[in-house]
Amino acid sequence: MPTRAIIFDLWNTLAYNKGVRKNPIVMLEEMLGLNMNLYREVESGFMTRKFGTRREAIVNLCKHIGVKPDYRLVDRIVMMWEGLQLNITLFPDVVHAMRHLRKKYKVGLISNTECFSAQEFREKGYDKHFDYVGFSCETGHLKPSPDVFALAMRALGAKANETVMVGDNLKDDVLAAERLGMKAVLIKRDFGQYDAKPSWVETGVHSRIISSLKELDRFL
Repeated sequence: MPTRAIIFDLWNTLAYNKGVRKNPIVMLEEMLGLNMNLYREVESGFMTRKFGTRREAIVNLCKHIGVKPDYRLVDRIVMMWEGLQLNITLFPDVVHAMRHLRKKYKVGLISNTECFSAQEFREKGYDKHFDYVGFSCETGHLKPSPDVFALAMRALGAKANETVMVGDNLKDDVLAAERLGMKAVLIKRDFGQYDAKPSWVETGVHSRIISSLKELDRFL
């Protein structure tokens, strides 16, 4: 079947936090005494609903992972988060690629993202480059749940065999999409080129790999 829609992951695929000395999720996990093996619990407690304040979000996360939300600990985390001055920045190839792709395809975005970053994304007008944007904090679903992909495909009016998924996470983006009958492409960017600080870097391999969106056309 010909491709009708393309769905992108956000972090490390299309965007990064510019200028931060360390990835904020890594800093959050360190302050809570966690490690990357528990990142799914962090996502579940932090990225599946909207919060009025960062304090509310951190307290909810602490309760979710079984950590007593001591006010001093919560204060430290909130101060850290607010002091980071996060700056969601699209990689240089993104805007041109979206304009090019939308001439022929429906384009969507799905991301495990907390509500404050989602708000900044929309305030910067980045959502205008997509026909559908599905943040976990708004849908209540986290990748690799099939519901995340199903919501996006329904909104874009495409079936699984007409949709291509592009992401930097082999398990949550690529393999999850392929299990649903979608074609998937793994993107591996050179983060040093952009001074990006990802929480982790994919080491897995796949038959369809690109390092820039400029290479994507050959897999559509």
